[in-house]
Amino acid sequence: MSNDKENTREPRRHGPPGAGKAVEKAKNFRVAIKRLFHELNAFKVLIFISLFLATAASILAIFTPNILSDLTDEISKGLVVNSKNLETVTKSITENVTSDKAMKNIQEILSIDLSEDNIRKILTSTEISQEDKVTFNSFLLKVKEDPTNALTELSSLPENILKSILKDTTYKNTKITVEDKIALLDFLANKDAELSTNLSKILLPEVKVLNKTISSKDQIEFLTIFKSLDIKDKKDVDVNKLYKKIDELPESIKTVISPTSIKTLVEPKMDLEKIKNITILLASLYIISALFNYFESIAMTEAANRFAQKLRTSISKKINKLPLKYFDAHSTGDILSRITNDIDTIAQSMNESLSTLVSATALLLGTIIMMFVTNWILAITAILSSLFGFIFMFLVLGKSQKYFTERQVELGNLNGHIEEVYSGINVVKVYNGTEEANKKFDELNKKLYNANRKSQFLSGLMPSMMQFIGNFGYVAVCIVGALLTMNGNITFGVIVAFITYVRLFSSPLSQLAQATARLQSTAAASERVYEFLDEKEMSNQKEITKVLGKEQAAGKIEFKNVVFKYDGNEKPTIKNFTASAKPGQKIAIVGPTGAGK
Repeated sequence: MSNDKENTREPRRHGPPGAGKAVEKAKNFRVAIKRLFHELNAFKVLIFISLFLATAASILAIFTPNILSDLTDEISKGLVVNSKNLETVTKSITENVTSDKAMKNIQEILSIDLSEDNIRKILTSTEISQEDKVTFNSFLLKVKEDPTNALTELSSLPENILKSILKDTTYKNTKITVEDKIALLDFLANKDAELSTNLSKILLPEVKVLNKTISSKDQIEFLTIFKSLDIKDKKDVDVNKLYKKIDELPESIKTVISPTSIKTLVEPKMDLEKIKNITILLASLYIISALFNYFESIAMTEAANRFAQKLRTSISKKINKLPLKYFDAHSTGDILSRITNDIDTIAQSMNESLSTLVSATALLLGTIIMMFVTNWILAITAILSSLFGFIFMFLVLGKSQKYFTERQVELGNLNGHIEEVYSGINVVKVYNGTEEANKKFDELNKKLYNANRKSQFLSGLMPSMMQFIGNFGYVAVCIVGALLTMNGNITFGVIVAFITYVRLFSSPLSQLAQATARLQSTAAASERVYEFLDEKEMSNQKEITKVLGKEQAAGKIEFKNVVFKYDGNEKPTIKNFTASAKPGQKIAIVGPTGAGK
């Protein structure tokens, strides 16, 4: 029997300390990844096809926003007023009443009588109030200072004064009454007034605008509707009010300025054929990109599963060649974890991370290039707004990393405790260890709960933070894009393209971060698998041909000066052990814990 004082080792575990804990990082990342890629050489064709398809899909996705921009611009041409044609119509009609020639004609039509006799008559008239006479004197002084203001100032005179200086006359064989002249003055002063038919035909004869004839009546209606809008200054026009006014216009003018105007106009109508071609091209790119992603997924899944199958086969062969001392130093759970969890981690990470790293890198670089090619101001806006959000996100993740590590550690501790209790459940029950085991389980479970709660909370913030980054980028692009559109630097379609670019830019950044983290786990898992496959095997047993027969076995076993110690212990557990077991005897070696050695 051994000397209990010399047994300084703790009760033996089902494996080395920490065997049940999750491995997050490789001991040597570079070496582990290099070895993994070397072993993947047998599947290089499938992997190359997968990576090529993933890159091609990303490249196609990069070009779609600009095509979408062209489609948006083409559609918008048919949804907004033809501003050029509107300006042409406005210029053609208003010149009839604002040009120098028109003003001269108006003066001839009005035939204002400001002779000295008529002025004296007005000022001495008893039928005109003193207030109206003062207004008339003020008018005369202004006209004397600047005769060009006569027409403008006329509309401010009282009606009884106007009737005194305006008379019924004939202009180009057409009779013009005083009432017609007063209505003309009100019309020119943007007051509510309706011109007579005679004056309309004289002042606004039929005109041809972009091969469309616009009658005098339609011109009068146009000027009446738009006299409250300053259509020359686009910034001051109320868009909603403008569209309401356009709906009230005569058909002859609406035909010219509407988006569905005929082919003979300056700008054509919505080109449905071009829109159809752009739509087909855009849909084709989306479909081809989706097919590339589909076949990339099949190729990478096939490569990952074949590689995992190869690893499992290698481990299955290896496990039968290892000496017993390896299993004595490693727990069954640890070995099973290498065969199942670690290989699954490698396969899953290959399937998700390898192609993601390549496609996300291509998408990120391509998106940045295309943004700067499209518009450098919006490119800087999109990048800075997205990076601001990602910096905030990485700061939060940096603070929360310890909770994720703590969760993995506590999970390993709890799993190790459960494995020990359930594998030795009979011993636990026989020695009344149930209460102590439950107490320790509750303690470990509470620690895992706290670590899970903190890590899950911070993990749950990720979708919200990603949504915030995207929305913040959209807002920044829309504000800057609106300013550039107002100044005529870009079209509305460019804003639509950049909204897509913001999504394309932020998505690969998060994908790269996730793929890099998964690659760390892959390196750690592959390191554990190849550590197992590189273990020293038993010596070849084929040369051993001797067999001990039953009749030769005496049943007597003798130990002489045997020394035994566990790996990691400096002092031996058993030292200079000598004993003899005679046939039929049963001998037990008992340590301080009572468990059989």
